[in-house]
Amino acid sequence: MDQAHASESGMTTATVSPVSVTCVRFAVLAVLVMIISPGCSTAEDTSASDASRCTKDFAAELAAAEQLRVAAANAGAEWIATAGLLHSAKQDAEAGSMETACALLEQAVFEARSALAQARREADAWRNRVVR
Repeated sequence: MDQAHASESGMTTATVSPVSVTCVRFAVLAVLVMIISPGCSTAEDTSASDASRCTKDFAAELAAAEQLRVAAANAGAEWIATAGLLHSAKQDAEAGSMETACALLEQAVFEARSALAQARREADAWRNRVVR
């Protein structure tokens, strides 16, 4: 309905500023975060179990992570930071900082797996980007 018709029918039109829309979006996001957060586990809950699992057989976990990194490298998809994360994890383990070593190892495994997944997706996805 245009402005002329709106005023004839007694309706008024309101303009909404972009700032108002942004504030509403932020408020909705904040409410959603508050609703979802209580069900999530805390860092303290998971870090103790992850660290104990990791420290029991750190050498095997490190070797498995290195194999994942090599597989990603062989696929041509190794991420830049993965080797450095593994190196730092090994150094921290040797220094006795197992909590940090396990966190770095976990990040390296995540990156290696993500790189392999990316390589699998790209094996076919490039065809969709070629101009025909």
